[in-house]
Amino acid sequence: MISCQRLAIVAQPGHRLLVLLPVSDCPLPVSSFPNQNLMDTQLLLDTISRVVHVGTVIILAGGSFFMWRVLLPSAAELPDAEHDRLRAAVTGRWKKFVHAGIALILISGFYNFARLVPAHKGDSLYHALLGTKIMLAFGVFFLGSALVGKSKAFEPLRQNRGRWLAILVALLAVIVAISGFVKVRGKYVPPMTPVAELSADAD
Repeated sequence: MISCQRLAIVAQPGHRLLVLLPVSDCPLPVSSFPNQNLMDTQLLLDTISRVVHVGTVIILAGGSFFMWRVLLPSAAELPDAEHDRLRAAVTGRWKKFVHAGIALILISGFYNFARLVPAHKGDSLYHALLGTKIMLAFGVFFLGSALVGKSKAFEPLRQNRGRWLAILVALLAVIVAISGFVKVRGKYVPPMTPVAELSADAD
């Protein structure tokens, strides 16, 4: 262990002692940490992935909620011709965010998965919640793509856009709730093997 010290004279009645006192604010040289550069790079990648993942979800969730509760009710008051033009313009612009957002969530999500899953080995609740979250996310991707797409097979969904946007927002809310719970529940601590079992294995 590396520590920094300084000399100090401590006076006592009839004595004068020369002692070493630790200095808590003494900076440690970078060379003391041979893996410091590797750690810094990993931390940077983890931070970027986290910011991209959370930021993209915020944009897509906020945009979906806005369309469901603000844009659709307001557009419904317009004449049919103006309504159709507005819908085409909004969908054409919004689908770019949807497609790019799905790609960013998949890339950052797989990176986070590879980084976090090994640390939760044996944590059955974590894996169950993570699996549920992934399945819900694919449901969100499907609905988001169908609502901004042009496939005739999904035209019934677009004709009832308000209902399916409500379902999409509900799925996003569940995903956020699962993520929040996993984040605050703390690190999983595997149960300790009883001493009697260890002794039996040793025999």
